[in-house]
Amino acid sequence: MLLFFVSLDFAAVDDEEPWLLSQLALPFVWLLGVPGWPALSWLAESVFTGEGVPDALEWGVLLGSSLLWGIGLEAILRRCRARG
Repeated sequence: MLLFFVSLDFAAVDDEEPWLLSQLALPFVWLLGVPGWPALSWLAESVFTGEGVPDALEWGVLLGSSLLWGIGLEAILRRCRARG
């Protein structure tokens, strides 16, 4: 979630160059959102055509993706501890 907030850059509103930190965080946001972004784009194209996806659904997808990554990393760490 922190990377998401760092990647938000409002420099374009003021016609300024984006922050370096924002530019570095954006690819990680897209990578960590992988489980949810394809589903969200499918919903935008097939269910919410022309209306736009509701903000609550976008936040839910972001939180769900973060939760999936956290559960996956926890499972990997537990497995490594059990072996070692």
